[in-house]
Amino acid sequence: MSSDKYNHPDSTQNSSFYIICRNFAMQSSAHGLRRAASARSVYTRIFWITVFVMALICCTFHCSFLVKNFLSYPRMTITEEIHADEIGFPSITVCNLNIFKKSYIDQQFEKLRQMTQSPPANNSMNPSEIDPTAFCYKSIYEFLQGSKTMDLSDIWMSLTVTKDGLLKYGHQEEDIITHCTYNARNCHNKTYSIVDLNAYPSPRYGLCHTISVKQLSLQNVTTPGLALGLRLTLNIQRDEYFNLLSPEYGARLLVHPAGTYPTLQRGGVVLQPGTKTYVSVRMRKIDRLPWPYGECTYEFEQSPLAYHLRKTGQHELLKHRIYTYEYCQTLCRDAYLLKQCDCSEEISQGNSKFCDPCNITQANCRTRFLKGFNRNPNYRECNRFCKPACSDIRYDLTVSRSEWPNSQHQYYILKRWPKLKEKFGPGAEESNNSDQNEDLNPTHLKFIKSNFLRVHVFIQEMNYLSVKDVPAYSEILIDQFGGEKIHDDVPNCRTRFLKGFNRNPNYRECNRFCKPACSDIRYDLTVSRSEWPNSQHQYYILKRWPKLKEKFGPGAEESNNSDQNEDLNPTHLKFIKSNFLRVHVFIQEMNYLSVKDVPAYSTSQLFADLGGCLGLYIGVSLLTILEVFELFKSIFFIIRRKIFAKMKPKAPKRSSHIGLHWAASRSQKYQPRNRQDGPTTNKGKLQHE
Repeated sequence: MSSDKYNHPDSTQNSSFYIICRNFAMQSSAHGLRRAASARSVYTRIFWITVFVMALICCTFHCSFLVKNFLSYPRMTITEEIHADEIGFPSITVCNLNIFKKSYIDQQFEKLRQMTQSPPANNSMNPSEIDPTAFCYKSIYEFLQGSKTMDLSDIWMSLTVTKDGLLKYGHQEEDIITHCTYNARNCHNKTYSIVDLNAYPSPRYGLCHTISVKQLSLQNVTTPGLALGLRLTLNIQRDEYFNLLSPEYGARLLVHPAGTYPTLQRGGVVLQPGTKTYVSVRMRKIDRLPWPYGECTYEFEQSPLAYHLRKTGQHELLKHRIYTYEYCQTLCRDAYLLKQCDCSEEISQGNSKFCDPCNITQANCRTRFLKGFNRNPNYRECNRFCKPACSDIRYDLTVSRSEWPNSQHQYYILKRWPKLKEKFGPGAEESNNSDQNEDLNPTHLKFIKSNFLRVHVFIQEMNYLSVKDVPAYSEILIDQFGGEKIHDDVPNCRTRFLKGFNRNPNYRECNRFCKPACSDIRYDLTVSRSEWPNSQHQYYILKRWPKLKEKFGPGAEESNNSDQNEDLNPTHLKFIKSNFLRVHVFIQEMNYLSVKDVPAYSTSQLFADLGGCLGLYIGVSLLTILEVFELFKSIFFIIRRKIFAKMKPKAPKRSSHIGLHWAASRSQKYQPRNRQDGPTTNKGKLQHE
């Protein structure tokens, strides 16, 4: 018999396992294993095993870093200028800087004065004639008490206004838009109109009007430059200005993508009367990546805000509009205001309505809400619900200017600015009549206009462009080697809300609800101005504009000489320059700037980096991995054979004499019967053996 070391089944299988592993190490293409297997010295073998284990640990750490970097889904921004065959013309929204017409407010004050001064028996005025949608104050003094700043910059918060009031007493479309042409064609004719006009009442910015081109063939601009575009002649109606509320003369113009809600909070461009303003538009499109690379929303139906509104039963606020981050924030804030105060501030859809300025309960609720919205948890909810748009179009605005201050606003400046009181003395206020422009002290007027200016700095939007320097080669370098009544003392709800909205938690909720669009288009604007009109052009204006003929009478044309500037009627010239302005909006060029987010680390790059890392540290390639699989297969079969061998029942052992007797009987079976010595010989042999 052989030695038990080789004859025992377990010893044979252990030897096979050892041989397979040793052969794998001797033939493997991985660095270090062959050295360890073929080393004759124990110290040499320990050295190479130690080096291989350390390299394997470093490789594992580096590979885990690569996988972690891939699972963080990094992205990079690609900016490129793309030439387009056609560019869609944006929508234009215009607003008068004056929110309410002065004539209607004066009528309200006069009706209230007659009601309070006349005895009840002699008072023939019906209280129902007082329109609560226009104004809820008894006097100018009461109105001014709502302002807490020296420059009256918060006076607009004291203006209680409803949607119905703005639609009735704001500057109407026919009031502000005198003329409109698009691509050298009249916007409105007797039979058709090439533009749509929609009114947007805003308690902060008044009654605004959005102009959008109807036909797609006309909306798509194929030729840029000054020759084409939208031309508007606007009338600001200076005599209708409520000067305390609107200290500046002019109109506001906002350029935004067609079909989107005008977000007037961005400011827009302020247009000055008596000038012609050129607005050169350049589109900026932003495409953002959705999850898992970022957070963005394609449309309202997919936004978290839509789910929240349906859950709270406010789905009537949803309207099929193009998703924008700003509109989502406005919608979210109004949803919480509607839930808390049963009225809205900016958006009126379904059963919702604007807050009633003369309803004490509603007014106080609105003020508390707006004042504390930024500190309210609802503000963070809005930031969570509103994500940036996945595709966004933007129009960048440049600097604009307006005339400031007007006379009546200057009168109250003298009352509220202590330094001006010290400069002009205690009688400065009495020396100026706030109702008569011509009675203003010329010294005071000259001093203010010569020494003071106003500037308003504000955040245009919550998006910003980040330019960041990062190492081009860091950890990845190494693997590259391998591969509501007329109230007196009751605080106004709307005023408190607006003053404290940025500190209200609801403000943070709106920021949480409203996220940037995943795809965004923006327009960069270039603004320039010129003096308008010149004398000869004014002559033809008087001939062609019916409203001016009605204003100046039938002899207006003859009173102006079209060839002599000095013979122009100064009254006509002053009226035109004080009330009218022209604006021309056009596409600057057919190129646009595309800003797109793309994955910074792709799956193919991950595998390439992993292969480079494995190749650098331990020399492992794809073929080496196949060798490891083959090794595991061989080990598996050895283990399986060992398990099956233990589970198989063993045969019983037979005694030696039984074996001999069985062998003898087998030999006799095959011997011829006539031979007598066969069995004896065989038996002797078996016995001998």
